[in-house]
Amino acid sequence: MSTFRSRQTFEPDRGELAKLFDKVPPHALEAEAALLGAMILDSRVIGDVIEVIKSSDDFYVQKHTAIFETLVHLYDHHESLDIVQIKQRLADHNQLDDIGGVEYLLRLAEAVPDATNAPYYAKLVREKSVLRKLIDASGRILYSAYTSREPVQNLLDEAEKEIFKIADGPGNADVATLEQLLHETYARLEAQEGRDVTGLATGFFELDEMTSGLQDGELIIVAARPSMGKAQPLDAKVLTPGGWTTMGELRVGDSLASTDGGPSRVVGIHPQGLRQVFRVTLSDGRSAECCDEHLWRVHF
Repeated sequence: MSTFRSRQTFEPDRGELAKLFDKVPPHALEAEAALLGAMILDSRVIGDVIEVIKSSDDFYVQKHTAIFETLVHLYDHHESLDIVQIKQRLADHNQLDDIGGVEYLLRLAEAVPDATNAPYYAKLVREKSVLRKLIDASGRILYSAYTSREPVQNLLDEAEKEIFKIADGPGNADVATLEQLLHETYARLEAQEGRDVTGLATGFFELDEMTSGLQDGELIIVAARPSMGKAQPLDAKVLTPGGWTTMGELRVGDSLASTDGGPSRVVGIHPQGLRQVFRVTLSDGRSAECCDEHLWRVHF
């Protein structure tokens, strides 16, 4: 004798669903305030923060969004992050009154005893933001499932895109097709044909030959082993927009001349101590200054 057993399904209570949709979205106001206070207190933590929070949309409160955008802008442009600078930029964009005035900025900074916990605060803010975006995406998927007349596969594709958009985050590049990438690559190769330097020339011919110049989007780090000649003597000349100066006269924040006319500022000065410096003259008439530990490549 055959028996048939009905399949059990989960039916959520509609009243419970209504309660869920009426709830306040997930957020962490204390973490947002502590994070901004830490960034104001010590701008050095901003580099770690923006690795976690890549968009101001991660903040739940609008005034926190405005403050975060201001701090990141000043940081990106190597400007001072003191209260005066922050207040002035907010005032210039008519946002100072909206965030509660300079008093609110002071309260944020005073409420954080130590800025080292900034990455932890950033993680909390980011997690709550992901939950809010997941709720929004789920709502759109649910609405489409009930009302759309699109083929089911299209609905599945759209649902996957919604979820992947949250997982990838706003800082990641959009997905591109292989065909699009190949066209861009071939166009770049054709533009380079017959040219040794396709980017910005540095004036160091051997370096330009190796790199084809400085390319857009590249991060160039000059590094070498100790005693390879990275340091410069204090009387070495440096070109600034106002004329020549010396290494010893440079200060953090000073503007330097750049080959492309873009902004170039001193962000750090690292003294190497007192060294005896020698001028070495080569057989072709060129000369170089170095200390007694400088290493030289010789061929014969």
